[in-house]
Amino acid sequence: MATISLCLVVKDESKNLKNFLPTIKPLVDEIVVVDTGSSDSTMKFCEDFGCKVFSYVLVDKWISGARNFCLSKASGDWVLVLDPDERISVKDFLRVKELIDNSVKEVVGYFLVQRQYSNDTGVSGWRSSTSDDYPESKCANGWYDNPIIRLFRNLTGVSFVGEGHETVDSSLKVLGKVIMSDIPIHHFGEINRSPSKSVRYINFLTNELSNPSRVDKFFIHYQLASEFLGLKDYSNAEKHLRVSLELNPEFVKSLNSLGSLFLINKGYKAAEKLFLKSLNINPSFDAFNNLGIIYSDTGNFVKALKKFEKAVNILPDNADVYFNVGVVFQRMGKLSKAQPLFVKAVELNPSYKEKVDIG
Repeated sequence: MATISLCLVVKDESKNLKNFLPTIKPLVDEIVVVDTGSSDSTMKFCEDFGCKVFSYVLVDKWISGARNFCLSKASGDWVLVLDPDERISVKDFLRVKELIDNSVKEVVGYFLVQRQYSNDTGVSGWRSSTSDDYPESKCANGWYDNPIIRLFRNLTGVSFVGEGHETVDSSLKVLGKVIMSDIPIHHFGEINRSPSKSVRYINFLTNELSNPSRVDKFFIHYQLASEFLGLKDYSNAEKHLRVSLELNPEFVKSLNSLGSLFLINKGYKAAEKLFLKSLNINPSFDAFNNLGIIYSDTGNFVKALKKFEKAVNILPDNADVYFNVGVVFQRMGKLSKAQPLFVKAVELNPSYKEKVDIG
């Protein structure tokens, strides 16, 4: 049976680790912890728990080096990389074991589905947790997915690159096949995120823009824009989205985000142009839903309903679209049609109770 090394890079995480380590221990054969300068009891707690613990001094505050140092200390056949604010559900432990035990030699890694839990229904790809079977999902009204390689063979040549969102993608894919799995990583960081953490992440990403080896700077600008949007700094968000699209004019996420930013300021024509371009590249829930909002706000109700219909076909459990269709019927004076849609929106996301009167 294949063995698994859990690799963790931490700093001042004693609070999270007290819940994290006992939960994950039954899945793995060893836990390798690299501490980057904790001032709390993180190292002592990990040592007492039986982890292999090492200290590492960050260079220019870049985490990739620490993650690679952690990999070098792992002895398992496979490596699982998690952060202390993430979880693999106990109900998926057997699935992880079966995944690696049944892997053919050519398969060197797996994408897991990182669920970013969030109460922000406006985030791209957000879906409701109302009918979800995982108890971990009850921490928020919903989540959005981010496929990420976090489970891979312990092979020479595998290394993390990048900053902020460090990845092994480029080094792993030259060694063999990487397969998609549907096993989720439950990530709770966003629902507990502080403004100071966002500022630190912005600094990380800004440093990464000066890294000559990064060929995806359009994506770094998109990430920076997302952080500024979270801080409601719309001016800097717009600046980075524009640069992102200058570098990659067909990057759908930046097209949709800039369109959403224009929509906030009621710049309907500019927003419509961006969403239509996005649809031509890759039809998405965000583009259809936001075009529906534009047409609803400008009185073109028939066109709005058609766009919302396409949006709900893509994400049938997204509360936003039911609320938005309800608003269209309300504006048309068809309250009997609007009411059940508002009820549905509240069922999918209870925070909508503050926006509607459902009696």
